[in-house]
Amino acid sequence: WGSAIAPPLLTMLTLSFGWRAMFVIIGGAGIILALAFWAFYRAPEDSKHLSEEEYRHILAGRDDTSEEEAVTIPWMRFFAYPQTWGIMLGFFSTIWIWNIFLTFLPLFLQSTLGVSIENTGWAASVPYIAAALGAIFAGRVTLVLARKYAMTSMGSKKTILVGGCVGLGVLLCLVPFVHNLALALVVLSLALALVAAVQAQSWAISSDIVPDSHAARFGGIMNFGGYFGGALAPIVTGVVVDATGSYTPSFLVAGLIAVLGGL
Repeated sequence: WGSAIAPPLLTMLTLSFGWRAMFVIIGGAGIILALAFWAFYRAPEDSKHLSEEEYRHILAGRDDTSEEEAVTIPWMRFFAYPQTWGIMLGFFSTIWIWNIFLTFLPLFLQSTLGVSIENTGWAASVPYIAAALGAIFAGRVTLVLARKYAMTSMGSKKTILVGGCVGLGVLLCLVPFVHNLALALVVLSLALALVAAVQAQSWAISSDIVPDSHAARFGGIMNFGGYFGGALAPIVTGVVVDATGSYTPSFLVAGLIAVLGGL
């Protein structure tokens, strides 16, 4: 939701007060949020507002502590497992695509679809609203697959991961050939919803692969691999757009990368 609210808000602040003031306002809001988090957040064990039922529900979702203490995996040993490389490569593809949207969506809307600067913020927020809904809806779908079709937790999440990547690849390849703004926003929104769904299930599947006590390290390694895609995507896309004057090759490459991520 933050990504959906930010484009119109930042555009209005920039047009009204200038880009320097925009940074000051957003920076101040971040400091206030940090103070609020420090003042009000409590671990479940320390919270005075949880009911007994809520507290037991939280505890039921944790791994057994005695079993976790018996399993110790050195950090570097994670790289010896194919699951680690698989999830790194899959996350590489989704972060590559996410960063193309993050970096170039406003420019794409202006240069290719003719959206004005004043309206860019509102148009750019639409795909991120879809992304927020996609992440939540994907979690619900995994529960339905597990309960209705007797899938394992791992199997239901892999279905979303693989199916989402393939669908994402198709949608990204369609983007350059849609020239109507409303239709383009539909395609872009569906694509970003699938990106968010795949990202959410990438994090969720970590708890199926390793014990909870190792989830932070495993997730960090997944992020480590993924953000190589995040670093490369803006560079490659910028070079390609400068060389060709078009976003078409970048969307086609991103579509191929999405399908490879599914594999």
